[in-house]
Amino acid sequence: AFDFDTVMFPVNWAMWLEKGVGPRVVEKARAKGTGILALKALGQRKRAKDAPRVWPKCWYKPVDTREEAALTLRFTLSKPVTAAVSPSHFELFQWMCDAAERDLSSLTPAEEDELRLRARGIEPVLPGV
Repeated sequence: AFDFDTVMFPVNWAMWLEKGVGPRVVEKARAKGTGILALKALGQRKRAKDAPRVWPKCWYKPVDTREEAALTLRFTLSKPVTAAVSPSHFELFQWMCDAAERDLSSLTPAEEDELRLRARGIEPVLPGV
């Protein structure tokens, strides 16, 4: 209904590949010339209620390693987003910066297939999705 300059939305590998959440928002934003600020690039799944809170500032479960962070960031940046918003936890922010400094090459079809397999059965970061 409004002509916003940008939209903030999770462009997250597990939500996109397992639940199909994201493509319609991205397509609509692109059609309107709206910038896309991608959230939750390093998110993995909803954090289980009884799971230990390894990352105190994360209400979800992020990826486990720097390598996963690099791969999932590359997934997000392989979509037509304007920018990927960093996580608030400093170490995760560092993982994202390290990935950006090392390798932001295009995601290969094999890597996307690997992420699709990893996404199977994952409960999305956002509840109700």
